[in-house]
Amino acid sequence: MTLKTCKAKNHFDLKTWTCVSDDFDVIRLTKTILTSIVTHQNVDNLNLNKLQEELNKQLSGKKFLLVLDDVWNRNYDDWVDFSRPLGASARGSKIIVSTRNHEVAKIMGTLPAYQLKKLSYNDCLAIFAQHSLGTRDFSSHMSLEEIGRKIVTKCDGLPLAAQTLGGLLRGEHDRREWERVLISKIWELPEERCRIIPALAVSYYYLPPTLKQCFAYCSLLPKDYEFEEEEIILLWCASGFLDHKEGQNPSEDLGRDFFKELCSRSFFQQSATDASRFVMHDLINDLARWAAGETYFTLEYTSEVNKQQRFSRNLRHLSYICGEYDGVERFEKLYDIQHLRTFLPLMLLNSRHGYLAHSILPKLFKLQSLRVFSLRGYCISELPDSVGDLRYLRHLNLSGTEIRTLPESVNKLYNLHTLLLVGCRRLKKLCADMGNLIKLHHLNNSNTDLLKEMPVGIGKLTCLQTLCNFVVGKDSGSGLPELKLLIHLRGTLKISKLENVKDVDCGMCTALPSVGQLPSLKHLTVRGMSRVKRLGSEFYGNDSPIPFPCLETLRFEDMQEWEDWIPHGSSQGVERFPKLRELHILRCSKLRGTFPECLPALQMLVIYRCEEFSVSVTSLPALCNLQINGCEELSVSLTSLPALCNLQIAVETSFMVTYI
Repeated sequence: MTLKTCKAKNHFDLKTWTCVSDDFDVIRLTKTILTSIVTHQNVDNLNLNKLQEELNKQLSGKKFLLVLDDVWNRNYDDWVDFSRPLGASARGSKIIVSTRNHEVAKIMGTLPAYQLKKLSYNDCLAIFAQHSLGTRDFSSHMSLEEIGRKIVTKCDGLPLAAQTLGGLLRGEHDRREWERVLISKIWELPEERCRIIPALAVSYYYLPPTLKQCFAYCSLLPKDYEFEEEEIILLWCASGFLDHKEGQNPSEDLGRDFFKELCSRSFFQQSATDASRFVMHDLINDLARWAAGETYFTLEYTSEVNKQQRFSRNLRHLSYICGEYDGVERFEKLYDIQHLRTFLPLMLLNSRHGYLAHSILPKLFKLQSLRVFSLRGYCISELPDSVGDLRYLRHLNLSGTEIRTLPESVNKLYNLHTLLLVGCRRLKKLCADMGNLIKLHHLNNSNTDLLKEMPVGIGKLTCLQTLCNFVVGKDSGSGLPELKLLIHLRGTLKISKLENVKDVDCGMCTALPSVGQLPSLKHLTVRGMSRVKRLGSEFYGNDSPIPFPCLETLRFEDMQEWEDWIPHGSSQGVERFPKLRELHILRCSKLRGTFPECLPALQMLVIYRCEEFSVSVTSLPALCNLQINGCEELSVSLTSLPALCNLQIAVETSFMVTYI
């Protein structure tokens, strides 16, 4: 960090950055700025007047720095409306606006605009070398320097071009591959055929065909739209880009490989504001639209209700930004596109929920070639039964809607792969029987607190990988035994309404279930099982060759009668808990058994109030944090612990440490 950067940070009381892009929505921008200043405040239901009053209050007398990135709006009145509360700030506050439009600079600026120049040749060369070779120069690869310099010359000082082409050649040290990029005819495309930087076209040209498909699909994302990895992968799955043959890895795993590859080539980059999200640079977005052709179309945001945009007869995939009210006029030309496969409304961060005209849904459900259909974020309380006519549908997103029940006809969607119900806070009932949805991989029903029960037949959905909330049924619904067949579940599983269990399977249990057989389990907590006295082979999964292959954290709490922990009895050399990073044993007062012998990845060990526990902590090469508290008789031998950097010991009576 430079001295100038430190001075800038210390100079302002408040600092905030927001991406504006095409949609200069005064309410959305005010919400974004306000929530970045006051993170705990809910501003979703405030009107513009209340929002500006609150922002005025927060800025009053404070010196702030506000960055408005990528502004396109040339409406001076919008700028006046937006800037009203900013005048309450202290003298010396600054607003920085970035734009690619000279008219915007004239309208918003009080100082002359600063024109960003292209990078110097040497800086551009350093960026290219960093992304292609992992170093800032060619000292370790002198044979590639000459041709590398020629490629950088064609980048014309544009950092994104240097970064993208560097990513294309990442780890590739064969001179012939570099020459192939240099002499590619894509560089020579006339501007009327390719309105993007030729360097980016080259990077697309050398993608494998399957990756080209996946990247072109991303043309549906609006500029500056922040997306999650899983969101894109599920759309690729639904569109058939990741279909796998018998015996191969699941399509989702293939999708993660594709996503990682596109990231490594700089087509996607991590969001600056949220590490869990990604964005595409505007020029990369242009590249995707160029690659997609007329089979993809993004319906641009417009405040003009009657403005029409033409749809090609070859259109297969459509996206648009949700409006506050989307009426018949917006989709009037769409109903003739019988081969449409994707209907994808998208919401920008901090945008409000929208309304969809009632007459639109029945017409959309006549588009029977749909694979992807989303109504995310619309204030819709019910779906017509005709949703069951979408026999090819693989992806249905109803997240954030106000639906109360799923129509029974959803059970006819035999090809459904993904059903998203995130945040459907009024949802009380799924279909009475979901047993026909045998291809369903993902049922994301997180934050559906009013859901009464899981329907009958949920155990038949043996392909399920995602089931966020299993609500135990009382009479007609599914009970806990249905879970035993869902062996592919991964991620987070919440089990609610346990009061509906007839024979209650925890306070009376004398043994733990065979959770070691769950191949994707990452986090396990065992708490309050007061009748369990020993952990043995049943816990590991009896004959399981590698128990707990993915487990990362393991916690035992309040196991009052637990006495013995018997090691896994498989053959010598088999790793137990190969990925376990954290082990916590808390308030297990009678435990005195054997400690697992081989924990190669363990970094943290916490033992608290295990008064009789005697353990030899040895051969833990990765252990760096050891905490022991409230143990009356505990003997610990610190042997071969090269990574240990934090040792905390608080004992009440006797304690012995042996250093070897």
